[in-house]
Amino acid sequence: MNTKSTKQGVLCRTVLFGSIVAANFATVNTASAAVLEEIIVTAQKRAESLQETPLSISAMTSSDIENKGVAELTDLFASTPGVSGYEAPSSRGNISISMRGISAGNANSVSVDPANAIYIDGIFLGKSSGNGVDAMDLERIEVLKGPQGTLYGRNSTGGAINFITKKPQEELGAKVKVSAGDYGYRAANARVDVPLSDDLGISLSGYKRERDHLYDNSRAGGDGFENIDRSGGRFSLAWRPTDAVTVDYSYSRDELDENGQGLDVVGFNPMGAGVLAAPGFPNNVSVLSRDRINAVAATKAGLGFLPQVAEVQQLDAWMTDYLAYANDQLSSTSKRPSKFSNDMDQTSSNEVNGHSLSVAWQVDDLGVFGDVEFKSITGVREVENFNQGDIDGMDNSVNGGVIHELPLLTIGGLFFDSISPNVPAANEFAVGQALVNAILARGDAPVFSNFAHIDHQQFSQELQMVGATDSLEYAIGVYYYDDESEFRNNRTASFPLASSATSSHDLTTEASSVFAQATWTPADYSDWSFTGGLRYTHEKKTIDYLWRSSSNPFGFFGGPVADNYVVDELAETQAEVAGVFGKSFEENFYNLSGKFTVQYIINDDMNVFATYSTGYRSGGFNGDFYDSVNDNADAFNEETIESYEIGLKSDLLDGRARFNASVYTYEYTDLQVSTLLPQSNGSVTSAITNAGVAERYGVEASLEVAATDALILTLSYNYIHGDYEEYPDSVGSTLDGGQVLEMSNIAQRGMSPSNQLMAGVDWTILDKGDSSLHLSLNGSWSTETVPITASVGNYDTNGNRLPDTPVVFEQATVDERTIVNGRLAWNLDTDSGNFTLALWGKNMLDDEHRNFGFNYGDALGLNLVQYGEPRTWGVDLIWEM
Repeated sequence: MNTKSTKQGVLCRTVLFGSIVAANFATVNTASAAVLEEIIVTAQKRAESLQETPLSISAMTSSDIENKGVAELTDLFASTPGVSGYEAPSSRGNISISMRGISAGNANSVSVDPANAIYIDGIFLGKSSGNGVDAMDLERIEVLKGPQGTLYGRNSTGGAINFITKKPQEELGAKVKVSAGDYGYRAANARVDVPLSDDLGISLSGYKRERDHLYDNSRAGGDGFENIDRSGGRFSLAWRPTDAVTVDYSYSRDELDENGQGLDVVGFNPMGAGVLAAPGFPNNVSVLSRDRINAVAATKAGLGFLPQVAEVQQLDAWMTDYLAYANDQLSSTSKRPSKFSNDMDQTSSNEVNGHSLSVAWQVDDLGVFGDVEFKSITGVREVENFNQGDIDGMDNSVNGGVIHELPLLTIGGLFFDSISPNVPAANEFAVGQALVNAILARGDAPVFSNFAHIDHQQFSQELQMVGATDSLEYAIGVYYYDDESEFRNNRTASFPLASSATSSHDLTTEASSVFAQATWTPADYSDWSFTGGLRYTHEKKTIDYLWRSSSNPFGFFGGPVADNYVVDELAETQAEVAGVFGKSFEENFYNLSGKFTVQYIINDDMNVFATYSTGYRSGGFNGDFYDSVNDNADAFNEETIESYEIGLKSDLLDGRARFNASVYTYEYTDLQVSTLLPQSNGSVTSAITNAGVAERYGVEASLEVAATDALILTLSYNYIHGDYEEYPDSVGSTLDGGQVLEMSNIAQRGMSPSNQLMAGVDWTILDKGDSSLHLSLNGSWSTETVPITASVGNYDTNGNRLPDTPVVFEQATVDERTIVNGRLAWNLDTDSGNFTLALWGKNMLDDEHRNFGFNYGDALGLNLVQYGEPRTWGVDLIWEM
């Protein structure tokens, strides 16, 4: 029997009238139910049973969100199978998401489009900037896995995450929650629902969340790392002017003002020709080299033969401090430090404003079209994002800090007349003295500091026609999207050797698409259904390069070194970079994506499906890099994907158990990969390249069991395999031999553990009618992975200052981890409302793990990592009526 067709009319009407209530989305009421309840999702633009929808979906209800402590996007990494990611270095609230091995890359860059689409009430978030602010008023979260190119369109090659908020309720209601915990955690949020008439209601909500720093700063007077300071508010309106028309509007504002992550130096790259003898050369070069330590020690040993002027003595003292620091870092690479370092505070701020307007008109029995809903979804989103970061993990101040080996060895070389054969020894010595005094005058010698400002504005409009007849369910629509993104920055690298510079740029996108998808259930074969869909997209992208630099063409021999550096406020007053500033480029992209699914309903409790689907991720321009050799923008092609998937969905043991599984394969073409690109002046930029071809496959399985009327056990497993079939080779300078390092067998899938296991327990320990005690316990284990596809470098090994030897560095891995979160809640129903007192803990085993890392290449030589949060705990007090 085709249960899908028998429920079709009810489900269609449910979504048309927008009257799905939160209870429909609960997996089970553990206090009284003996079976798992039906879960309703709207992943295909209509209300459907999750078990009957031929998609791989994970759904989280409002109670799940509460029990699992999901307050922001990063909380999904330990609570949602197959989802991982990281918060971009030197930022807070810019999150890179990975699903089924598909990662989005640098979330701090407006040049990078998401690979996994995020939607809030049907509004697509065009960039990753500001996507990690707190979530408010969530009714549920739906995670759709696999390419969603037909209904969700561009930039959903890995999948899509739908956040659906609660609409204003028909009755007066309120909820207040206050929280406190360790590290000075304190939070409060409140919501009130006010019906103004039978057909008009509003809701108001707001939150404030604060926490002291998780880690102290070893720099005297420096702010700590990873605090919380965020707030927001939301206004929603629901109007039902007639039985057939619904209007939903919402406005939200979120603010964040926090200090970023601590970064730890866990290794040093070899220097110069030393790379030839380094362990792992050339495709897995060890990052535990002592070359830099030995070079500083050798230079220090010779300082006694120089005139003992103040600058030489100062250099000797700095070298002593550096040697102690570097040796200590190499001896503690496997431990999470109790303190981190910087020479300027890591600060991040976000201001995010969003407007959403949804208008739906339901028409019953529209002839051959059946029951139809016409819907308009309009969205406006504005993001102001600022990140200030010293992202080298070092305190480079002259009082209590350490000066990096690059200026130390350069100054030493000047003192020993070994920098330039064209400059007299006395002049070199004087320049060396000037560099020492410039550092003293400034008070520090920052290795790499960055100030980045993002101003992003977007508008989207979608029109849908969603309908159903006796044998056909369909969705037809058109979509329009445009955005404008301004990126302004200032980078200061290796003072006093390099300069201040910007890679500022403006980017715009204009995209439009038309789509259609239909599911046909033949009357004579009612156990079978066939779904087909297509989406055609055209988009145009433009870029304006606005680079500026204060660099002196003669380097530190050309004049006062301090003149090469400006404060952030003056970044846009620096000189225009000739040949780059003002260059504009435009590119059009076209794509046809589709899917075809066959579903067979074995019985009322079990069905299988097979899907072929495609998707694409937009091409574009990388504003952080310019192809000066070819005098062209650093452009990259669109990324396309083909997927084959077979899935099973089943309810077992008379509804007390639920087992779902799927097997899938992916084939990418022109896969986009973000890599760190060290520059000759010691700075680092983010480069985007098309990686060629990648083939991957994976297995997903989940089991949910109502062991008793009061106990639910869940278990899920995710496996993914595959790296790259084709990947661009790394090539040395063509002026010096052009050595080639083949990368296809070296490049690895980044930020995607091969194995992930999750388990959960939801147990109503005690239920006495008006009082209950509930335990929610969730564990997540995943294997180690690498943070990026490949960490590459290009060395000058013969001293002619041409990078002749390409190498790949060993990566500091993203660790294997076991994260356990839990919540114990006591609920009491009274005439004055429902009260809940809950004790919660996150990372209760205090698992120490790296969650991202990167390498600064041969010039700066630093390898850095950032860590997941330590164990935290807190208490919630909730009142609801």
